[in-house]
Amino acid sequence: SELLDSVLNAIDVGVLVVDADGAAIHKNNSMQALDARIRPDGMKDTQEADLLFFASDRATALPADQRPVARAMRGESFEDVLLRAGPPGDQMTLSCSARVLRSEQCLNGAVIAFHDITALDDALRAKDDFVSSVSHELRTPLTAIHGYAQYIALAAIDEEERLNAAAFIADESRRLRDIVDRLLTLSNRREGEPEWVQVSIEELFLRAQKLYPGVHYRVEQPYVLGDAALLSSLVGNLVDNAVKASPQGAAV
Repeated sequence: SELLDSVLNAIDVGVLVVDADGAAIHKNNSMQALDARIRPDGMKDTQEADLLFFASDRATALPADQRPVARAMRGESFEDVLLRAGPPGDQMTLSCSARVLRSEQCLNGAVIAFHDITALDDALRAKDDFVSSVSHELRTPLTAIHGYAQYIALAAIDEEERLNAAAFIADESRRLRDIVDRLLTLSNRREGEPEWVQVSIEELFLRAQKLYPGVHYRVEQPYVLGDAALLSSLVGNLVDNAVKASPQGAAV
């Protein structure tokens, strides 16, 4: 028994053993620490239904019959069920697995394991946010390139207009290349702090105005200190969002 306790206390997974009635008969050290975090403040003696388990929206309390011990007491064995647990602002993401203990046709109890995967869950959500942000960054220059390519191919324009459109496509292609280069640099973890230089605000908005000629702007200071490529992307997205959010024909 002491050897088993030592082994269970050496792992960072909460292990809970319950009897046939669902009452806890053993908790390792990790489970005791976890239990303290998911118990409501001021409550010492709790049932599973009292614990702070939540649905995937992190706000709705998990119904009593969907909680781990309740499911195990119905004879369910399961693996890697995701649970949100803990008070708002300090919630964890837990991966929960259970094995039912039987002898012949009799249910003797269950062993339930809780693995804290909060860091992994946070990393996955950060990845999703990053993909969404990158998609937005890439969409703006791609939209401009596509639009001007169609303009050159389909519109009745003179040579000067054609050259202007081609120049704009080249500018947006360079912007696209800069974004991709930055992504490659970030993925290789070679980039330190951004290179801050003095950037002309007038030039930032002039680039955006090529895409949206009807946009008006007023510059209150001539320069800003920052990363030129990131600032150009920021202003381009700002103007793009403003135009999309405004009624057709409205002044931007």
